[in-house]
Amino acid sequence: LALGAGGGRSRLEERLAVLAHQLIWLTLVLAAVVALFGILAGESVVRMVEAAIALAVAAIPEGLPIIATLTLARGMLRMARENALVRSLGAVETLGATTVILTDKTGTITENHMAVERLAGPGGDLEEGPLRARALAIGALCSNAELDGSGAGTGDPLEVALLEAAA
Repeated sequence: LALGAGGGRSRLEERLAVLAHQLIWLTLVLAAVVALFGILAGESVVRMVEAAIALAVAAIPEGLPIIATLTLARGMLRMARENALVRSLGAVETLGATTVILTDKTGTITENHMAVERLAGPGGDLEEGPLRARALAIGALCSNAELDGSGAGTGDPLEVALLEAAA
């Protein structure tokens, strides 16, 4: 599975990798203990090494990736029933871990108007003064928005807000 927006490993992949490492170490320790007890009980070393190898091979779960894939596929089907289309199994995991989704495509929350309440810089809020004035001037100069004589603006709401604050 190649999950995650940045091409890195997803949380599920990391957890499965941790589980796999834990299972491998547990299996190796148990196989070594079985071999040691068998040798101490008088069995031949070769026979006990063979038994330990067979135990280790049999204990490693081959179906773990299949189970993870089936679980994600089931989540994908469940989302499809709710009319949500998902392109990849990894997106199901990402959506399953999501706790908050904020959208405002219609302007319901922002009423398609924004206003600058405060300016924050590396050292904290920029209060009245030359640094605040310069920051607002830079924002105004980098804007494609326009203010008309009545104070209404046209353009991107964020840029209009910057122009209004600079004015």
